[in-house]
Amino acid sequence: MTTSHGVLYDADCLQVLEHMKSEAIDTVFADPPFNIGKDYKNGYNDKKTKSEYLTWCREWILECCRILKPGGAFFLYAIPELAVQFAPIMDCAYHEGNLPTGEKALSSTLCPPLLYPRHTPRVQ
Repeated sequence: MTTSHGVLYDADCLQVLEHMKSEAIDTVFADPPFNIGKDYKNGYNDKKTKSEYLTWCREWILECCRILKPGGAFFLYAIPELAVQFAPIMDCAYHEGNLPTGEKALSSTLCPPLLYPRHTPRVQ
């Protein structure tokens, strides 16, 4: 779907991402399935082995990093159990100082999207 604000893709992400130019996107927002056995009623298998799931996640996360412009932002929504698995993969978009720590850290009872600006953030 295309609007004056941009394009929204409703498709298998890997099939779309492979056709996108490198460093072409300002913002990526990802809310992947959590591999907890949910029935999406569309044939998607939400209960892969841990290895299969993390391999698949690594593929699409690295593709998202590839298409993200320098200074762009990558929002990744994840439950805490997955966030710790995604963190090493997200190094492709990490910039020192972009994650809240200490008094600024969020409560562990929240499941916020993870924001990984690529390189130096444009907005400070």
